Amino acid sequence: MPTVEVPAASAPFLTLDQFAAALSDTEDVVLVEFCMPSGCSRCDAMRGPIDRLANDRRDGMAVRRVNLRQHPQLTWEFKLNACPSYVAFRGGQEVFRAEHPTSADLIAAQLDESFGDLAPQPLAAVTR
Repeated sequence: MPTVEVPAASAPFLTLDQFAAALSDTEDVVLVEFCMPSGCSRCDAMRGPIDRLANDRRDGMAVRRVNLRQHPQLTWEFKLNACPSYVAFRGGQEVFRAEHPTSADLIAAQLDESFGDLAPQPLAAVTR
């Protein structure tokens, strides 16, 4: 029987309250994509690959998004120099940063180097 890959779940955009809660409520790694929801070609190009990364690592890391158009103050607060920017937090503290990477694979490799305990999970497959 043929198998069909289950599409990756989209990493959700957070409100400021959700963002604060996501960082403080866990000792797990939370990777935050600071981006524009549309109109930014670099953000648009990374959206699908980051969603796949979120699905691949769903058991070892949460991936969330923050809309910089709605929350521009976070650009200054986190000293973001490029859009999109990726910042990982653990226990509310920044533990990883990548600004305007060229691929989600590069982010994954850097995360693997920084956190050997975040083993990727295989994509789910279902049979018809």
